Amino acid sequence: MMNHSANQRVNVTRRLRAIGPGLIMASAAVGASHLVASTQSGALFGWQLLWLILLVNLLKYPFFRFGVQYTLKNNESLLEGYLRQGRGWLQAFTALNLFAAVVNTAGVLLLTASLLQYFIPGQVSLTLLCWLLLAGCLLILLAGHYRVLDGLSRALMLTLTVCSFIALFIAWRNGSSAPADFVSPSPWQLSALAFIVATLGWMPVPIELSAINSVWLRSKQKLAQVSEADGLFDFNLGYIVAVVLAVVFLSLGALLQHGVNQEIELAGAAFAQQLVSMYADTIGSWSQLFIAFIAFMCMFGTTLAVLDGYARTIDQSIQLLKRGTAENPTDDAPRSKTLPAWIVAQAAMGMAVVLFFQSALNPMLSFAMTMAFLTTPFFAWLNFSLVRGRGISKGMNALAWTGIVYLSGFSLLYLLWIVWGQA
Repeated sequence: MMNHSANQRVNVTRRLRAIGPGLIMASAAVGASHLVASTQSGALFGWQLLWLILLVNLLKYPFFRFGVQYTLKNNESLLEGYLRQGRGWLQAFTALNLFAAVVNTAGVLLLTASLLQYFIPGQVSLTLLCWLLLAGCLLILLAGHYRVLDGLSRALMLTLTVCSFIALFIAWRNGSSAPADFVSPSPWQLSALAFIVATLGWMPVPIELSAINSVWLRSKQKLAQVSEADGLFDFNLGYIVAVVLAVVFLSLGALLQHGVNQEIELAGAAFAQQLVSMYADTIGSWSQLFIAFIAFMCMFGTTLAVLDGYARTIDQSIQLLKRGTAENPTDDAPRSKTLPAWIVAQAAMGMAVVLFFQSALNPMLSFAMTMAFLTTPFFAWLNFSLVRGRGISKGMNALAWTGIVYLSGFSLLYLLWIVWGQA
């Protein structure tokens, strides 16, 4: 009995130490895709898109899981797996990643800065707040690299999850803000297809984060021994948290904003401030700082994850393409001498978008979200092909095929709609 109890304590301790990459991915997920897209889904259409958001999370699950399994079984990241499948795959991923890195950095910076304004007295410009946030994030990442991000993600996700459930409990107790005779607009029309596709593209996260999570996992393996069971536990925990929070934010939008006699802002920064104001009007003025704190914590964690994750994958992708082989896997940060330069370069390019293309940022974000959805079937198949026939259960294999058919069909429908709409 004593040995059994001791073994249980050892197993629990080992699993707690393995937690990290999955929660960082969840932290990245609850940024624009949850705080904005999930809440807007609830605000615009009530509960009607709930089942679709749950479905796309389920159908994307195998392809993120395959990335974790491949990394743990082969002791190399998905990037090296892509190169083994063909140089063109890694080149395509790198091109997509470069664009997404710059646009996403600018988007999360503006969202985070707009929420920070609630805590800053006086009129401080969003641009200055973006500079301050960027400086703080760079200081954290360049000083501590993955180890600091790993520790912060746990604290941020715990705080965010607890605060979100408190807010949902209060909103649920107060009831829906929509009038009893309010008729919800239908999302099941072609005019809403672009919004749905953009939302699902980043739900729970863009497909490129499967590779980013793989790189984070390789970094985690340098800090602690991670077995396949422990690695999958961490991934499942992070994925479940991301899905639950997607439902929480949609619920908050449905309860607090749906049916309210006020136009819903679709621009990210404007919507974030409107979100906080509506919560305060509904729950009480005392909650304004509380809700702003939840949203800010959410976006700050996302900003850190975006800066670190995209820079890591770009750095390693470039090194692999230069070397031309996946043999002798690349040692990533903190040993990579070029990673800090990529983090700074990504931050600079994202800030350049904020400075010179701020008015075009929302179309760029929508384009990035749409491209994330359209490219999902390709990279889903690539992740699947790396592990197919290698210990994947029949159930997971069937779910993967279902996901590929569904995601491919939805993407084809959207492309046909674009062609048909322009004809």
